[in-house]
Amino acid sequence: MKKFYLVFLVLGVFAGFLSSCDDDDKYIPDALELEIVSKSGVFTVAKEDTLFLKAKLNNPREVKFSWTLNGQEVSTDSVYMFIAENMGNYKIDVKATDGGEETTVSASVEVYGKYKYGTFILNEGQVWKGHYGTLAFISPKGIVTDSVYFKENGGSLGGCTQDLYIRNNKLYIISQNGGNDGGFFNHSECGNIEKGK
Repeated sequence: MKKFYLVFLVLGVFAGFLSSCDDDDKYIPDALELEIVSKSGVFTVAKEDTLFLKAKLNNPREVKFSWTLNGQEVSTDSVYMFIAENMGNYKIDVKATDGGEETTVSASVEVYGKYKYGTFILNEGQVWKGHYGTLAFISPKGIVTDSVYFKENGGSLGGCTQDLYIRNNKLYIISQNGGNDGGFFNHSECGNIEKGK
């Protein structure tokens, strides 16, 4: 009787071994799955700043990448450095091809005004020494932009700039003692400084 059970045990193990080998022959590799990830974790970026995007595969394969922006190929690397000079929403596509299979995914990136987040610093100046007031900006990343008013408008603030006020995404500066773009009781709106949406 023990021999009978032993024979069934050996046959059962052998049958299990054969069926497992049969499953290996039917193995089909995973489908090519692709996603776009942002190094910063968000898909928003300031105008003229850089957003690092990476094409991430679900399994390691030898593939070719093609990034497109508005139908134009912009990169063939696995990482794409996105920079935009204008505000708005952008659609970015990446295609991965491994010879026999290809897949494409998209991401939407919002580009906002470069002065939307951060801090403005108004410097008074000394008009009697020929130094007009200036406006600087510090981004959340700690990047300092000096002479913001001049860079955006091409003019100089008055001497002894006294105060600034932001309302409805417009920046107002009051300065005393004249200058190119205004003096006391002649405040000027900084129309070209984009605070953002």
